Amino acid sequence: MPYINRKVQENAFKCESCRFNLVNDFNLKKRNDETIIKAAKVTMWASCKICPNRKDFEKIYGVEPVTYYSSLFS
Repeated sequence: MPYINRKVQENAFKCESCRFNLVNDFNLKKRNDETIIKAAKVTMWASCKICPNRKDFEKIYGVEPVTYYSSLFS
């Protein structure tokens, strides 16, 4: 079990409010265009891989932010 302190919780919360998080894009949900959704997932994946907050998100939820939020989107 990883050590979770207040800083880890704050960094994990930053993933939820990230502008590349495709759950936050309500216009994307209305379109239902597969090409646009795939492009959004690739953009989210690329931005999450270089983000320093990703490790803290994994400590709390056990999965990467891309996996977690893309499963909520589908």
